[in-house]
Amino acid sequence: MRQYAPDLSAFVGSKLCRLMARASLGATLGLAMGCTSYEGEQWTYLVYMHADNNLDPAAADDLAEMLKVKGDGATFVVQVDRNPDYGKRTAKGLPFEAGAQRILIHDGEAEILEDLGEVNSSDPEVLQNFIEWGLADHDNERLAFFFWNHGGGWIGFGHDETDDAGILGLEPIEVAMTDALQNSPREKFDLLGFDACLMGNLEVAHSFVGLADYYLGSQENEPGHGWNYESMELRGDADGSPEGVGRAILAGFEEQAKDRGTSANITLSLIDLEKVDAVNEALTAGFSAVAGADITVDFFEMFAEDAQQELVKNIAELAAARSESVVFGAESTQLVDIHELWQTAADKDPELQDAADGITAAIDAAVLERVQGKFHAGARGLSFFFPAKESQLPLSYAATEDAGLA
Repeated sequence: MRQYAPDLSAFVGSKLCRLMARASLGATLGLAMGCTSYEGEQWTYLVYMHADNNLDPAAADDLAEMLKVKGDGATFVVQVDRNPDYGKRTAKGLPFEAGAQRILIHDGEAEILEDLGEVNSSDPEVLQNFIEWGLADHDNERLAFFFWNHGGGWIGFGHDETDDAGILGLEPIEVAMTDALQNSPREKFDLLGFDACLMGNLEVAHSFVGLADYYLGSQENEPGHGWNYESMELRGDADGSPEGVGRAILAGFEEQAKDRGTSANITLSLIDLEKVDAVNEALTAGFSAVAGADITVDFFEMFAEDAQQELVKNIAELAAARSESVVFGAESTQLVDIHELWQTAADKDPELQDAADGITAAIDAAVLERVQGKFHAGARGLSFFFPAKESQLPLSYAATEDAGLA
């Protein structure tokens, strides 16, 4: 592993000097350079940029956006894993390098902290190592963690072409984050999100309850440009709260999509993770109401047991509503908007209206803000897995107690 000794002159006065000192130079040098904390709300964005695939050019573009962020309020600490087969695009001050690097970006300047060589970014140990490394020096400031790559809803995230490795499932991600946080002074992240497709999904959000306060995810496929990282700049009177930063990311994503002509199909939601359990409870009440007063149908176990699979086949109103619902991504994903499905079912059977209204109210409380293009004007910010037919129920989903967290 090669180590790079960064030029600290651009970072004097920054708490990030401590991170660079820990990376390779030693704490004594960090103190010698006069490193002190900034005033006000400062954010560090840890970004797991899993770009060892056909999204590699977009990684260079997003690194370039990070380099445009000025001021003391925002710092990016990125682990980027790149692939040489897609043009070797560069960003300002960051020449292309195959394999993985750890990069610090602050106030328009970048320093390569470590060259890791080839890594399998779909390996949960690689993820956990980055989280622990990033957490080592960030126990006093606002902290976000963003996943960057392809997404597949409850199935998982990422694909590493060089290592011929498939997706990283939700359970390994959850375990890696949990273990990393347990090994640090920090209990959870202020903000967590996926700059990836199809991750505005209840099953995904549910897996991160307790690991972060707020969550960002898109119900639909994201356009190739993904988020606009320039929107994370914090200067002047900007709202540096987790909600404020989340809303700024939504606004930046929407504005960039409009500028690039990709806004018609976009979605992105800011979710209060403390309120996700209430959505689960409302869904359980709704499915139980359909099934009958003597049966309780927990949403996260609905597809896991034979008796409940029989129940699903008998929910005529929901089945009919499902056939009319817009599916995010492609029909094979079976991801539909929760609100739309239940309100459509209630239109067909007024006896379901109370349950549908309870579900919508829970979603509206959990989804603090959302953006959606004209093709998803009725989306309410959270999807879930609901197959149209029993034959479309994947074994990997049915075999788990936590709705695909495997």
